[in-house]
Amino acid sequence: MLRNLDVNKASGPDGISAVVLKTCAPETGQVPVAWKQANVQPVPKKGSRADPNNYRPISVTSERVLNNRLLAYLEGNDLLSDQQYGFWPQPIHRRFPSCVCHPHLERGHREARGGISVA
Repeated sequence: MLRNLDVNKASGPDGISAVVLKTCAPETGQVPVAWKQANVQPVPKKGSRADPNNYRPISVTSERVLNNRLLAYLEGNDLLSDQQYGFWPQPIHRRFPSCVCHPHLERGHREARGGISVA
C-alpha cells in the first residue's frame, strides 16, 4: 500500500507527505495521531446558503490509506460477505450477487417478481 503512494501529490488533510509515510511508517509501525482526526467542512444543501440548517458536515480524513489497509485485513481474514459486492473495489463480474449462483434463490426471485433480469 505504501509503495503505491505518489510522492509528487500534495499532503492530505493530516499534513503528512507521502515521502514521510514511506520513510517512517514501516520503521515505527505507528498510526499517526493526525489520522484519527478529521477536518469538518460544511457543504451546502439545496436552499438558502444563509440558513445554517442548509449545510451538512463532511469529515475529511486520510481515508484512502486507512480504507486500503482495512479492506486488505477484511479480505485477508475472509470477513466480507459476498452479498456486500457493491461496496468492493473489484470489478462486478468478480463480486457477482450470490442469487445468480444459486438456482433456488434465482427461482424464488423470479416467482416473486414475475421474471429476472441481469444487466
